[in-house]
Parts: sequence; structure tokens; C-alpha cells
Amino acid sequence: MPIFLDGLVHVTGESDVGKSTFAVECGAHPSRIAFFDFDLKGQSIARELNEVNHPFGAYHDLVTETKGMRELELHNYCLDLIDSIKPNQYDAIIWDTWEPFAKTCHPYVVKNPSQFRLVWSPMGTIKGAQQWNAAFDYEASLIAQLCSITRLVILTSHLKSAYRGNKRIPDKFVPDCSRAIVRKARLRIWLRRNPASPQPIGLILKRLSLPAVTDRGIRVTNVLPLRMNPCTWDEIAKYMENPIGDRDPLGDELPDEYELSLLQNTLTADQERTFRMMLRADALGYPEEGIEEESEQVEQAESPPTTWQELLDRTRMTPEDLGGVAKARAMTEEEIREKWEGWGSL
Repeated sequence: MPIFLDGLVHVTGESDVGKSTFAVECGAHPSRIAFFDFDLKGQSIARELNEVNHPFGAYHDLVTETKGMRELELHNYCLDLIDSIKPNQYDAIIWDTWEPFAKTCHPYVVKNPSQFRLVWSPMGTIKGAQQWNAAFDYEASLIAQLCSITRLVILTSHLKSAYRGNKRIPDKFVPDCSRAIVRKARLRIWLRRNPASPQPIGLILKRLSLPAVTDRGIRVTNVLPLRMNPCTWDEIAKYMENPIGDRDPLGDELPDEYELSLLQNTLTADQERTFRMMLRADALGYPEEGIEEESEQVEQAESPPTTWQELLDRTRMTPEDLGGVAKARAMTEEEIREKWEGWGSL
């Protein structure tokens, strides 16, 4: 299967879900692939291809090659590798994973401020924001450079914990990438383990679209559903020939509640409840290990509390605690009776 897609494809997901495998199966011949390996997963692939006399066009074990390098040295090393690639030398460039290099863009901007702005704000906080914006723009320019010298660029990333304010949200993760990738990518895929197949499930974070000229002007057609099972390049090719368009998705194309929360970067009802429990425990000085127990007690409750004692038992508060909450919120105890976070009216 030859390459049928141009531009930037971003692939994310948990460890060992198959991001590297998905990337190398893009359709390009190994001799036409440049593989930059920051995750060591490509070592076995490169070795096996060498054994059958079909090596990568270029393979760089960046973990070994950049060992001991500090941020700027690592940045300049990778930059030299990019600059050494000639236009159309490869059909695909795979960078697995991208974030170790991307995270050197900010130190580079700080070290070389005159390359990005003539005048910086004298105020520290504003200057800091300007430097981060410059770093994102700089990263975007590096991605654009990659896309200008080859047909297909695939950047992979891991996941990182999600936060609301300065609080980590339990069991909530987001792709570890910057807005540069979010804006530049033509297609973004979140791979998940598939209990029914060795091939992963794919959640489409940024949908692929195809423009067409009709009697009414340009019309853009959505190619992929929000969920693909399995998520492979062969399946993507099938959708390219028969796009989902505006039809209703089939059963396997519908994300469940948890998957929809990943696509929309929201919380499920269980995650929201657990997070509220965590905030309440933190505010009252309870240890975090008590959160799960408290959450289970709430889930087991068949109905909202109907008495003051039941309310106190469930929240682990004393009557004095409730009085303090009422005072802090300028609410009467009767108003707290009528409306209490998480359980509604008494």
C-alpha cells in the first residue's frame, strides 16, 4: 500500500499500545523512511528490517546519540539532523517520540532571544509569556520545515496527567504535546488498547477531511468517524474511498462515555465525582487514601441524604463544619439543606 496521505499526522496513546508500529505501517518503503527514535521502540524494528535487507533510509537512536546532552546541545544536534535532510529524500519522516526535542524549544528561545524578538517586555511575567509563545511558534516552524521536505510526517507522543487549576485529576490524561502540533496536524489519533483484537482502537482527535468542488462551490467531506475499530492504515484507506461524510455512525464508530470525554477533554461523571471528593478531602485536611473509600460510599448510596445526620456521615463533617461552610458562602443552614454539592436537596 503506497502512501496516500500528505502532511502531519500526530499519534498519541498509552505506552505499548502500538504507536511505533502504526507509524511504520504508513505505506512508505523502509528505504524511503527516516526514523528518529527517542523511545527505543524502533530499535527492534530497525534490527529486523536490517536482517531482511530492507533497512530504513535513515535511523537515528536519539536516546543513545544524545545521551548526556543538555537541552541546548540536544536541540542543536537534532536541528542539524533536520537540516541535513534534502527535499524529497524520504517519503516519510517518523519522529518517535517528539516531545523530548519539542521541550528544548523554550530553552533555545530563552538562550537566543534576539532571534525571535527585537524588544521583550521589561515585566517578568509578560516576558515569560512572550517566551513561551515564541517557543510554540518556533516549534511550529520546525514542524513546517519537516513537512516542506517530505510528503508525510508522523510525530508520536505519550500521555500526561491532566490538571484542573493546580490539582491533578485522578485517572485523567491528555496528549503530551503543545498547541503547535494541535494546530499543524492534518490528522490526530489517540490509540487505545483493543480487548477484541491486537489492532488498537483509534479515537480521532482531529478529523481528516477532503475538499471537493461541486456546482455549489467547495464542499468539505469528513473522511473518518470519531472512533475506528480497528485503527489501521488499511482501514483509513477504506474510509478515503468511502468517507463517512454526514451519515450516521455505525455501532463500532460511536465512542462510549469515557472515550467521548477523551475526545472533548471533559470528565466523566465518575471522574467529576472523584475530583470533587479530592478537593473536599484536601480542603478539610483528609489524606488522599480516604478519597477512594469516600467515593465508593457515595456510589453505593441509593438515594440522596434525607437527614442532617446522613449528610454529616457522608461528608465526614461536623455540625460546626457545616456552619463554617454556610458562613463562608453567606448561606443559611436552611439553604444548605436545600442545596448541597453532589447530593442535591435534603
